[in-house]
Amino acid sequence: MEPSKMIFHHIGKPVSLESIKDNKDVKYSPLFDMYSLNMQNDAPLPIEWHAFGTDSSLDRRIQTEPHIAFKVNDIAAVLIGQEIVMPLYEPFSGYRCAMIQVSGVLIELIETSLPEEKIWHDEETLKNGVLYGGEEKNFELESERLRFRKITAEDFDLLKELLGNPAVMYAWEHTFSDEQVRDWIQKQLTYYVQDGVGYFAVHEKSTGAFVGQMGLHRFVLDNLKGFEVCYMLAPHHWKKGYAIEGVRRLEAYACEELRLRTLYAQVKTNNQASVVVAEKAGFVKQLKFTKYYNGKAMEHFLYVKTLTGYGVD
Repeated sequence: MEPSKMIFHHIGKPVSLESIKDNKDVKYSPLFDMYSLNMQNDAPLPIEWHAFGTDSSLDRRIQTEPHIAFKVNDIAAVLIGQEIVMPLYEPFSGYRCAMIQVSGVLIELIETSLPEEKIWHDEETLKNGVLYGGEEKNFELESERLRFRKITAEDFDLLKELLGNPAVMYAWEHTFSDEQVRDWIQKQLTYYVQDGVGYFAVHEKSTGAFVGQMGLHRFVLDNLKGFEVCYMLAPHHWKKGYAIEGVRRLEAYACEELRLRTLYAQVKTNNQASVVVAEKAGFVKQLKFTKYYNGKAMEHFLYVKTLTGYGVD
């Protein structure tokens, strides 16, 4: 980070729900089950109180520790190499933010061209965004045997078992800690806000059993930008054809709902099972590249498939 390019914006402080929920000026976010109140003072020093309901998916640090917010010119550049607590997203048009932790202190980063009046007081600006804009529509997606739904904070135990299984995490070369599982959940919630998609929890329609997670994810590789299909199933659901079935349903969703003409898959070169799924689903190997993850260089194949139907890249 370059502190000289950071401009103080406000202080955020967690408080008890009982202390603010009945205040007539409180703003409620159904997205995060969060209550916010702009505290007027004589300093003048912008201070915002936040309280959280039991369904809040935000990181526990955000719910329990105060933070300092700064405006920056290039938020993506500042985030490089930082410990991300809340991934970058756009709560309302013209305003992007993320949360990091530096030396044990929570820092909110903000990139915006909006005047302060709109940020703090313009109801139309706030209500037209995803943060305070009301309940999101239910996500419904099914295939012949599978049901897809958005991941929530309540899925911690399911995902802990999945992401803690060495067989499942073979290609990642490590299993996830509890904190990494919580971060994974928060990232998916942020991706839903940004793109409408991410990893989804997948269940058998006939039994309701948790199969694993599959989804669509935005990626950038050098100058290439697009969406990739992702799949990660529990071992006792392997060899049932679920991965192929799920990938094909996600392809249709990408074409019909996201209006994509091209879909990608990134597969580690030694992950033969995933290679087979991609190729059976009709993806064609385009190139080989090196991905750096968790301090390791990992060789990957990039697969591509042209989707039929109306769409735009």
